[in-house]
Amino acid sequence: MEVFSKIASWVFLPLFMPVYAMAAVMFIPSGHAFEEMQFYCMYTIDIEWKLITLAYYFAFTTVFPGAAFLVMYKSGIVSTPEMDDRKERWLPMATTILFTGLLYFFMARIFERVEDDIPKYIENLALAGILVSLCFVPLNRWRKVSVHAAGAGIFTGFLLAYLAQHMYFSIWLAPLALVVSGTVMTARLYLEKHSLTEVSVGWSVGTFVTFAVNYWW
Repeated sequence: MEVFSKIASWVFLPLFMPVYAMAAVMFIPSGHAFEEMQFYCMYTIDIEWKLITLAYYFAFTTVFPGAAFLVMYKSGIVSTPEMDDRKERWLPMATTILFTGLLYFFMARIFERVEDDIPKYIENLALAGILVSLCFVPLNRWRKVSVHAAGAGIFTGFLLAYLAQHMYFSIWLAPLALVVSGTVMTARLYLEKHSLTEVSVGWSVGTFVTFAVNYWW
């Protein structure tokens, strides 16, 4: 169980979750019964824009923050790769906000030049990431809230908001999101990295903020 929990913690790193979420809605069939609603659908957009979007998300939510965290660890700014010390988390959080903000900026600039309607989710997932990270700044002063759980919450909130606005989709996506969330939170609890309160708050913030931004924005 310990080995499984460690593997799950690395496979579902918060840095990967936005990429997983975006790839899921891009390559798993979904759609609307009415032609005028198809601009909401990520599955039907051109493959070129899918690859561009995924490349930007991978760069700004995974590669750049990951490289920055590695530099912080090697230079002694953070004592462990998982940032176990709550007091050391402020700079990694600021870095995440910076790179996610840049992602949102570049996505907006790229797609404002496109004549066709582009699904709102491309920009809104990045916006949700910014807001979730901002929520963690004050929360971190209270407890070491689980960032892993928040990443799983972002994945879950995004998929649920997306599915709620489509006429047809692969129904197993919703249970998948909940299974991923349960796996991540169970792993963090088993490894004694967080308390039940810390994983519950992290997941709730990630889920509800992401759902609200992508459903109502």
